[in-house]
Amino acid sequence: MSDSQDSIRAFWDSRARLGHTSGSNDFILKDLETAAILDRIKPNSSVLDVGCGNGKTLITLAQKRGCTGTGVDFSVETINLANKQKNDAGLGEEVLFKAAQIPGGLCDTGLFNYALSQRCLVNLTTAKDQLQAFTEIMSQVLPGGYYLMIEDSRQGLDSLNDLRSRVDLDPIPVPWHNLFLDEEVIATWETEEFRLVEEPRPMASTYYFLSRVIYAKIATDQGLKPEDMRYDSEINLLAYRLPQDMGNMGAPKMWIWQRVN
Repeated sequence: MSDSQDSIRAFWDSRARLGHTSGSNDFILKDLETAAILDRIKPNSSVLDVGCGNGKTLITLAQKRGCTGTGVDFSVETINLANKQKNDAGLGEEVLFKAAQIPGGLCDTGLFNYALSQRCLVNLTTAKDQLQAFTEIMSQVLPGGYYLMIEDSRQGLDSLNDLRSRVDLDPIPVPWHNLFLDEEVIATWETEEFRLVEEPRPMASTYYFLSRVIYAKIATDQGLKPEDMRYDSEINLLAYRLPQDMGNMGAPKMWIWQRVN
């Protein structure tokens, strides 16, 4: 593992102490993503959650869809947290969590009806590693199964920042520990075996417009500092209740892949 990858793992180890917000402080975004996953995954399916973090998504799938599965993450501290939360939820061997590095660590996890990731590949430091991880994940999907790839798009962030610039807001930078995906490059990952069945779609475009543009502009004009802005502001909570189809804004997008054979 490279020094930069060690630093990224240490960052996620440190966030494990945050509990249910260890994966992201933006609990609304996480809830929107989880709802989309629940809508896509059939009951009683087997699921591989790559970059599972605190295990919330897989635990929710087990509780609400009767799914079984395995969650893997390269942060031992977050795996410890996931196992604690699994025990607190009263789940047993139907859900397993274990530490594993990707690419290179999924060979013994088995085959699943679905794989999923939520901002996992963006923690890899090269496009080569991202492609290798994608190929490895798809290889753990049963023929006819699907990979729900929720990752951050460079184009989605650019679209949001273009709108922010029109109201004199600073651009949102790519986090130091991330390499956002280029949608044009991702399109080249499709093969005869691994088929892209749904083009990338924004996970929370309405929410990003209202939270990162409207709320951000109002708060900035009122003199609030970024650290004083709240994810649970009235505008953000309203945005959560609306259809998420307003434009093409925000980095998080979902690609849906199918393993053909």
